[in-house]
Amino acid sequence: MTERRCIYIGLLGLVVALIGMAIPWYGRAAADVLGGPLPAPTLSSDIVQLTPVEKLGKLMLYDSTLSNPPGYSCAT
Repeated sequence: MTERRCIYIGLLGLVVALIGMAIPWYGRAAADVLGGPLPAPTLSSDIVQLTPVEKLGKLMLYDSTLSNPPGYSCAT
């Protein structure tokens, strides 16, 4: 019974690994079919006063030139 369980767990791990390898490839292909990246989200206004470091972090979150694939921001 435990040998069979080990085989099932091993096969499940293999299937998950294969799916994990296929998903990033499919995502890139779908973005090409749809016409590229989405438009960048608008930078929201500050509700509270931000420090300069927090402002820099917010600008980096919405910057689409720092991303891979190009044209996407982390906020997208």
